[in-house]
Amino acid sequence: MVVIKTKYINRNGAGFIRANAKGMLSDKGFTATIPYPHELSGVDVHFKAVQALIVKHELDWDTTGMGYGSDEKGDYFFTFAQSTVDRNI
Repeated sequence: MVVIKTKYINRNGAGFIRANAKGMLSDKGFTATIPYPHELSGVDVHFKAVQALIVKHELDWDTTGMGYGSDEKGDYFFTFAQSTVDRNI
C-alpha cells in the first residue's frame, strides 16, 4: 500500500507543502515540495503537493476517488481507492 503524507513547512518565513510517499514501490520513497498555494485552502493545498509529487516522479497513479484524512498536527494522509476494508467482517 502506498500512503502519501503531506506537511506544512516554514522556511525562513516562507510556507511550503512537502509530499512524501513511501510504500511497496520503493524503500527510498518519493518526495516533492511546493510553495504554499495561497489561492487554495484546506485539503486542496495538500492535494496540490500530491499532484506535484506524481508529476515530478512521472508516476502513473490515478488519483480519482483518492481518500484522505488529517491528524491533530495538520498533516494530511492520502490513500488510493483500491486500499479498502471489507465492511462485512
